[in-house]
Amino acid sequence: MSFFSRLLGQTPAATTPTAVSSVTPPPKPAAPASSLAPAFDVAKAPQQAQMKQAARESEFLGENFKACLMQVGVANTRGAPTFYGYGTHKPMTMNLRQALPDNRLDMVVCMNVSGHDLKDRADKDQALAARAKDNKYVIQVTRPDGSKERMTGISADGALSTMQAISIKDMKAGLTVVEAWPEGSAGVGGYIEGRRLEITYAPPGGGKDTFG
Repeated sequence: MSFFSRLLGQTPAATTPTAVSSVTPPPKPAAPASSLAPAFDVAKAPQQAQMKQAARESEFLGENFKACLMQVGVANTRGAPTFYGYGTHKPMTMNLRQALPDNRLDMVVCMNVSGHDLKDRADKDQALAARAKDNKYVIQVTRPDGSKERMTGISADGALSTMQAISIKDMKAGLTVVEAWPEGSAGVGGYIEGRRLEITYAPPGGGKDTFG
């Protein structure tokens, strides 16, 4: 059974963040209610490869003491973020030019525990594990009209990478911004190139994505 298959087999209730780790964390409470709560089943979403890739990359970052970087796997249409590199101070971008099914964008947001400041310590493994035990994350979506929606209290519960499914309902054409960061950190401003995704949604007047 693959890593992602095991992950899906452990998928809890809709608003519960799913931990991505080789060690299964204890059950955790559901995240606070949010308008971003997922309206889809991760295990049945059509774009499995995109979600798997995001999960794998996030786990790698966590295991290798990298700064917390948001990995996004789109679940219901074809699309992948472009990352421009550390130090560019340029947010990730993604263009969606096909009409979304049900006018909704489903995705998983994967966030690794930040360990870049711990990698030179003799006790780096213990320090990273302690941080993972306490880490909580925030996901924020800003609509084209400037309105904001948040999901908070997403607990790592000891996992080096945490995956949270979200749904952006009633998508509008224009620029939608997705951001994620650890609570208590420098936020998006501390690493804008890895914690902000600018999505340009420009659907044609025609049909919906059929995943062909």
